[in-house]
Amino acid sequence: MSSIIKAKNDVTGVEYRAFDYEGIDLFSEKYHAKGASFLSCIICGRDTSKKGKSQGVIIGEGGGVIVHPEDDGLAQDGGYMGWFPIGSECIKVIPVEFRLENVYENKVQGI
Repeated sequence: MSSIIKAKNDVTGVEYRAFDYEGIDLFSEKYHAKGASFLSCIICGRDTSKKGKSQGVIIGEGGGVIVHPEDDGLAQDGGYMGWFPIGSECIKVIPVEFRLENVYENKVQGI
């Protein structure tokens, strides 16, 4: 069952808030089957926005947890993966406090 947990940075040992998304299929077969472009939803694989105006989450622990946006700096270790988009319907399974608007300056290219 999905739950909010404390995760630990492997380098610094500092704990941070995370969402253990057990039961939610991030980076699913659908995601990979549809081509996995930058603005593809990491749950269903559909395009989230042609202009990059999508919400998403920060992934940590090599894909093991969703990082709380306020704890982004605490989670940056070897397993830190950064921000990924999630579509408007799929994002509903993620707690509101873990959602984050597209963080990139160039929201379409992710740079």
